[in-house]
Amino acid sequence: MGELNDCDILIIGGGPVGLTSAAELIRQGITNFQIIDQRLEPDIKSTGTAINPPTLEVFEPFGIVPELLNYGSQADELQLQNESPILNFSFKSDFKKYTKYPVCVGIEQWYTERTLNNYLLQNQHSIIRGIQIIDLKDLNEFVRVDYVHVNDSDKVVHQIKVKYVIAADGAKSSTRKRLGIKYEGVSNTRTSIVAHFEAEPIDIPNRTQVVSYHPQGGYFLSKMPKGYATCIALLESEEKEWTSDGIDSHGNRIPIPIPDDYLEILFAKRGLKVKVKNVIWKAHFRPNNRVASNYSNENRIFLIGDAVHSSDPMAGLGLNYGVQDAANLTWKIAFVIKGLARHSILDSYEKEMKPYGELVVKCGMASGINALPVSQTHDFLRTHFLKFASDYKLTTKGILNFYNMDKQYNSQLTRFEPGPCKLERLKYQFINKLEAGQKFPSNLYHYLNDSKSFIESTGFKILVFNYSVQHVEKIEGLKGISFVQIINKFETELFEHCGVLGDCILMIRPDNFVGLRSHSLDMSIVSNYINAL
Repeated sequence: MGELNDCDILIIGGGPVGLTSAAELIRQGITNFQIIDQRLEPDIKSTGTAINPPTLEVFEPFGIVPELLNYGSQADELQLQNESPILNFSFKSDFKKYTKYPVCVGIEQWYTERTLNNYLLQNQHSIIRGIQIIDLKDLNEFVRVDYVHVNDSDKVVHQIKVKYVIAADGAKSSTRKRLGIKYEGVSNTRTSIVAHFEAEPIDIPNRTQVVSYHPQGGYFLSKMPKGYATCIALLESEEKEWTSDGIDSHGNRIPIPIPDDYLEILFAKRGLKVKVKNVIWKAHFRPNNRVASNYSNENRIFLIGDAVHSSDPMAGLGLNYGVQDAANLTWKIAFVIKGLARHSILDSYEKEMKPYGELVVKCGMASGINALPVSQTHDFLRTHFLKFASDYKLTTKGILNFYNMDKQYNSQLTRFEPGPCKLERLKYQFINKLEAGQKFPSNLYHYLNDSKSFIESTGFKILVFNYSVQHVEKIEGLKGISFVQIINKFETELFEHCGVLGDCILMIRPDNFVGLRSHSLDMSIVSNYINAL
C-alpha cells in the first residue's frame, strides 16, 4: 500500500484529465506532488474514444502525440446524415488555419491513460492507487486531507497537509459534494448506449466520423484502432424494453444491461447494416448535461474535468474539454508554487473556463436532442438548413466552436494595449487579427526560428514584431519569460497570419493563449503585466 506524504499538490483521479495535470506539473519542474486514484487497477474501458486537435496540442510538449497518432484511427472529416449525407465538414481544410493537427483521433481511453502514465513513469512519478479520500479541510494556508486505504479492513485514517488540491474525480465527484458545490443541469429524457465493438466492414466513408439524424433515431459512429466506437440514443419504445421499474434520484427509470446482439438490431432500425463480431465494451445509461456552480472553493481546492461538467456522449467532448481545464489551471498553480505569480492568479481559472463548461453542456444537450426522432417537417427543415449552411460555409463557425478551436479567454490575464496612432487603430478594425485571449495557432510554429524551444517553453513567450526597426529593450531577464523572438518586417508570413500592421508585441502564456497584445514596443507594458501576476 502506498503511503501519502505532505506535498505541494495532490491530484485526485488517475484518468486522462488528472494525468494531464500531473504531466504539466512535471513539465513545469514541479516534482513535489502526488496523484492518487481509488481504483486498485487501471480502467480498461474504452469510454472517451475521441481526441480532438486542441487536446493533441496540450499533449505535444509531453512528446506523446506521435505515439497517439500512430496508434489511433485518424478521421479527416465529419459527416452529418439522415437517410443520406447532408453535410461533410473537412477537418483538414477548415481546421488548418488553427492547428498543425487537423484530425480527430479515435482511440481507447485506456490507451491515452497508459501513454500519459508512461510519461509520468519516465519522470519518476506514478499513480498511487487504492486511496480513498474521506475528508478535506481547507485551513486557509493549507488543506488537511484525511484518507484510508481501500483494502485496509481496519480503515485506519491517515492525514497529510497539501498546499493545493486538484480534483479530477469524475461526474460523481466526492470532492465537489464535500464542498457543497451544486451540479446544475438536467438528465436526458432518453437513455443511450455507448459501445466499442468489432464488426465486418461497415459502409461508412473512410477516415470519417459519422453523426446520423436518422428518422428512427440518431447515432455517432467512428473507426477505432480495433473495430468501431458508437453512441446510440434509444427511442422511447426501446428504452421501455431496457429499463427497470426502479427509479433513480432524478425520478427516471433505471437502465439495465443490453445483450451484445441487440446492437445489430438498433443499427438496422436506423438504416445501417452491421454484422457485429465481438463487443469489446459497452454501457447503457442515462446521460447528464450538467455544470458545477463553482470550479473551486475559492481558495485551495479546484475541480476539473467531469467534476465540473458532463455532457451527452453523442457530442464526444467530455475528455477533450477536461484536458483543457487541466491545461488552463495547472500552469497557474505551478507559477504560484515557483513564486512567479500570486495566489490571486488562480481566480482566472473559473473565469476563463466556466463559459466553456457551459458550452460543453449546451453542445451535449443539442447533440442529444438532435439524436431523437423528429417530425417529417422538422427533419425537412433541419436537412435543408444544414445543406444551405454548408453551401455558404455558415456551419464552419459552429463546428469550430463545438470542437473548441476558436475560443477566447477573458480575464485579468488577457490584456490589449492599443498603440498611439489613431489611423493604425482604425486600420485594425478591418482585419482579422490574433487577439488577446485567443490561442496562438500551432500551425504557425514552423515560422518561428526555434519552434522546438517554443513548444517546450514552460514560461511566457514573447514575439516582438519590430516593423519600425527600432532598438528593442532587452527583456530576457524578466521572471517567468522563457522564449523571445524578434520578428523583422520582412518576415511577412507571421505579420500576416497574426494580423500585425506595424510594431506589436504578442505575449503568449504557458498554455499558448495570448496573454497580452500591445501595439507598442514599450517593454514596460510587458514588465507591468509580469509584475501583476
